[in-house]
Amino acid sequence: MTLIYGFGYNLHGQVDNVLDTCNTHMSYNQPLLMAKIDKDHRIVSMTAGWSESVIITRDTKTDRTSTHAWGKSCHDQIPRNDILAASGSWDKLMLLSTKKQLLLCSNLEDIANTLKAIENPSEQTYKGISCGDLHQLAITTDEQVGQVDKSNSSWCFSLLPTLQTTRVNLVSCGKEHALILSITGEVFSFGRGSRGQLGHDTLDNEGNPRVIEALQGLQFKLVTCGGWHSFAISSSGDAYSWGWNQSYQLGIDSNLEANEVGSCIATPTLIEIENENVQAISGGSKHSACITESGKVYTWGWGKYGQLGHNCYDSVKVPQLVTALSEKLASTVTCGFWHTIVSVSE
Repeated sequence: MTLIYGFGYNLHGQVDNVLDTCNTHMSYNQPLLMAKIDKDHRIVSMTAGWSESVIITRDTKTDRTSTHAWGKSCHDQIPRNDILAASGSWDKLMLLSTKKQLLLCSNLEDIANTLKAIENPSEQTYKGISCGDLHQLAITTDEQVGQVDKSNSSWCFSLLPTLQTTRVNLVSCGKEHALILSITGEVFSFGRGSRGQLGHDTLDNEGNPRVIEALQGLQFKLVTCGGWHSFAISSSGDAYSWGWNQSYQLGIDSNLEANEVGSCIATPTLIEIENENVQAISGGSKHSACITESGKVYTWGWGKYGQLGHNCYDSVKVPQLVTALSEKLASTVTCGFWHTIVSVSE
């Protein structure tokens, strides 16, 4: 059996699913059991945005998918079946159907009227998605990457022209930037770079995907965006971070105060996590979490709403073990803006 735990900001019921605002528990500073997933179902997608948490499971016997949602914006308002993946941001939610088509909700306060199919004149099918505030990216089944943009009153998908010859494995979108991982393990970034989140040793913006030169020569298996920071995990399990470090969300103690210019680290830097290899990593607005190959959960960064799960509301400069989960084997982690979700084996 798989157990789902959550902690952090809960004003919208994104952790405990209590939707009555009069009885809402504002935050949880240690892991709260959110759900139990039986052994015949496996998690295929897990996302957390500003006000929502969404998990997609697949029945290993029937191959049917089920959607589990927390938070008043999503509760009973998104499709319960036939969804393969979900990705949420501040006010948007992107879905990938089992028919490999795209859906986008452009306003989480009005899902019923704003959840629309993406126009698809070239009849593309898709296998991966990521939804940010400025960018919404998707990977086609033939491993090309494109962006969803609004054209008049409709949302349309178009391939990114500068990467049409690059086969893509993974995409991730932050508040204002995006990362792309090729099947050969190269990392690209584009968008706004005002906090060093693009990794090019500059604060300049990039209109088109640009390979991160500091990561050349290494092969990577995972990339993910926080709000204004970024992560990449190499094939050997080393984790690198870059971008905004105002609240120590990079896991690097830069020995600078939060308001100092140096709180941005604009080039990828190795994170030290108890001499362990990293299996998964995720970034929220100003906090971060990872799972090591031994199944341990570490969190760091801004902790005002308990999103680090350390039974306090303190911020943490470097990765710290979540002791409440230390006896469990974790497999998946995702950070919302101010909350965190983890799946573990019982």
